[in-house]
Amino acid sequence: MSDYKNPSADGQTGPFKAPVPEPKVPTLESMPKAETGSGQQKAEPSKTDILVHLLMEREARAAKKEQAEENARLAKEKQRDINAKSSYEDALAKQAKCRHLKGGKNRIRTQAKDHSVYVHRFINNEQIVRCFLCNMKWKQGDTRDTLLRGGKRIPNHTKLGWDDALTMAAESSNQPSSSEIPLNVVSSAEQVAGQEI
Repeated sequence: MSDYKNPSADGQTGPFKAPVPEPKVPTLESMPKAETGSGQQKAEPSKTDILVHLLMEREARAAKKEQAEENARLAKEKQRDINAKSSYEDALAKQAKCRHLKGGKNRIRTQAKDHSVYVHRFINNEQIVRCFLCNMKWKQGDTRDTLLRGGKRIPNHTKLGWDDALTMAAESSNQPSSSEIPLNVVSSAEQVAGQEI
């Protein structure tokens, strides 16, 4: 739960930091007056001083606009990260609760088990088991405790491993799917030693 109204530790309100202070724009009155040789000040600044002052004002406005755009971009990026994290956590919670069974809320307990999963084989001969309901994917090497993703082990929130997923797929009425597999891509388990395919 976010604390939009509670002040944070640095005294700012809301989840975002306060924007950087606006740059100070010099005014004609604050500009030093040109001096004459006798030490007296001129009453009016020169045209060059006015031109420089106008250019400085324009640059200050541009810097202020750039800073506002940067603050807005950072705020959007931070909110996008919060939303992505929340969406990921919601998907994990949905997958952990899913029973992977057809029938939904109206399913009768005595009804035959028909899992809503299927096996898919990719073009590189790799297989996954996917649930239609929660979009969970099990891959070879997954155990009940951990999932193998990107070469790293992460906790398994479903508590079902690869073997459990294959059992569910065998009990399902769904047909397996497959990409086209070229003949030269065959796993070592399927290739018979000494024979050409």
